[in-house]
Amino acid sequence: MQVILYMKKVGIVCCSNGIDIKQKDSLMQLEMQLNELKIKVIWSPYIYKKEGVRAIDARKRADVLMTFFQDDSIDAIFDISGGDIANEILEYLDFHQITKMFWGYSDLTTILNAIYSQTQKQTVLFQIRHIIDNDIQMLRLKNQSLFDIDYQMIQGENVKGIVIGGNIRCFLKLAGTMYFPNVKDKLLFLEAYSGNEAKLITYFSQLKQMKVFDKIQGLILGTYTEYFQNHELIDLIELVKRYIPNDLPIIYTKDIGHDKNAKAIIIGKEYLFKK
Repeated sequence: MQVILYMKKVGIVCCSNGIDIKQKDSLMQLEMQLNELKIKVIWSPYIYKKEGVRAIDARKRADVLMTFFQDDSIDAIFDISGGDIANEILEYLDFHQITKMFWGYSDLTTILNAIYSQTQKQTVLFQIRHIIDNDIQMLRLKNQSLFDIDYQMIQGENVKGIVIGGNIRCFLKLAGTMYFPNVKDKLLFLEAYSGNEAKLITYFSQLKQMKVFDKIQGLILGTYTEYFQNHELIDLIELVKRYIPNDLPIIYTKDIGHDKNAKAIIIGKEYLFKK
């Protein structure tokens, strides 16, 4: 994996919901901060929403992404969007041409896991916009501690496997499609921004009914933003245990999720977690 410290030029795209034009100044700040790291930025022409929630139609969003993948001068691609519509572009991607690291989070879970399932190439679950006016994140980028995840073993002694997953709601959009990754012997990471108790019951029930929990090596839980407003970690663990095998290892990390200080986890990389 090429760490950000050694990147010279990156592409920035918007594959999910278009960005409100009111956020343009903030995005210019993002470019300035990447420039501070001596990284040149190439912007997609389709960043700001123009067609309802979209910046442009799915085909053109996909075409820009593929153009960046095929540009040898670009070291990595960051998606700065989120929302609901990233999976719209999947059918227009040429996975054979994907040769560099793609970064995104939340709704981009669909693209991150589709790239891994179709190419076995690693992707990064991280929102680069979180470095804007954030000294902690800028320092992490400089010293690579962005990838150092603190965690606790909730159940089990140790577990090793390749990580897949991301936002639970968005990961489930891939269910029943060719883009859903092979879950056998994987470590499944799941987090949520929106998601009250009823929604989490729905999501975990669906994963159980898909037999996902019977096939994975372990479950990694990140932060659950809405749920944690009225519940504690122990409540989440009790909820999750209703749907998983009694002996399935469970890891919890508060470092990965929708918080602006969240760290990064690599989809497609083998991790070892132990007490």
